[in-house]
Amino acid sequence: MEIVCVFEAIDPLMSGSFQSLQSYTVNDIAFGGEFAPCVVAEKGSTAAKIKFDLFHEIIYPNAVEF
Repeated sequence: MEIVCVFEAIDPLMSGSFQSLQSYTVNDIAFGGEFAPCVVAEKGSTAAKIKFDLFHEIIYPNAVEF
């Protein structure tokens, strides 16, 4: 089994289009997993920081540790 994702976007300034194709197999899917929070809001500010080291990190909230 394979899941194929096609992403398409248009740049609003230059009207250029962007397309991306990615396929996933059952070995690529983290069942029961969630992406780790990677966007942190700054206190007292409207700015936010992105922690790129956590961008692809997966956590398992219901996992039992021994």
